[in-house]
Parts: sequence; C-alpha cells; structure tokens
Amino acid sequence: MNTDILRFSFIIPNKLAGMSWPEMVKPVTDAVSYLKNQGITTLVNTSTGNYANTILLEEFNVIHEPICNMTAPTVSQMNSIIEAYSELTNQEAMAVHCMHGLGRTGVVIACILGKIDNIKAEEDIRSVIRILRQKRRGSIESDEQEQFIYKYLAL
Repeated sequence: MNTDILRFSFIIPNKLAGMSWPEMVKPVTDAVSYLKNQGITTLVNTSTGNYANTILLEEFNVIHEPICNMTAPTVSQMNSIIEAYSELTNQEAMAVHCMHGLGRTGVVIACILGKIDNIKAEEDIRSVIRILRQKRRGSIESDEQEQFIYKYLAL
C-alpha cells in the first residue's frame, strides 16, 4: 500500500495523528490494516461526507463532526472532539482527517495540542501553529481557521 496517499503522521507519538480521507486508499481494507498497525482506535471525520464503506465504522470508534471546507469548527464541535481525545486510554490513539488532511485537520489538531498544554498566550499559540506546519506542511489553510485557533484557545 502506498501510505503517502493517507498523508498519515503522528503529531503526538502513538496518540494523535493527522491524515487524509481513508477511502482514498484502494482497497480500503489496506487503510484499515495500516491504521490498526499504527494503533489507531478512533477516527475523527471532519469532512462533510460520510464513509461509503462500513468497514471503517465497524473497525474504529468514529466521531463525525462535519466542517465545511476551508472553515473552522464550532466551539461545540471542538469541545466534543477534545472530550473524546481526553477519554482515550494509554492503549488508544486518535487520527483526525478531512479530505486532504490539511485545513480542518490542522485546526482540530492545533486546538487539541493547545488545550492539553493549557496554552493561551498568543506567542505560544503561534508556536503551536508553526510546529504543526513543520510536521504537516500546508496545515491550517485559511485565515478563518487560524483565527478560530486563537479564539478557541483563549477561552
């Protein structure tokens, strides 16, 4: 399987990852096997679309928080995702995705990183965004998405 298609990368080793739409991999069972081998137990689908293949729903705890392309989540959506992340056990890991694993995925991951470290200062938030973009080039695609991170972490 060509894992480049998934654009999979851990941001927090063995705990939090970003990736693209899992059904880009054909057959999707290859993506399922790859993600299972990485220890992924929870998928956060931030795309507006649903999975065409039920195997993803059968093999993973799936959280669907639809966010329109190039926009940011609502505070309520972000709170739900962070709550799910905080409930993971030491043996569980979460992968966040949208279509290409950049914009919506980046916003969610940046907010998780900021909340778990209780980051509120603007300079520290800038550092989180910079580090995320170093690990996942192209993360956070719009001004709206970036501004949401600052506002959300300041709450």
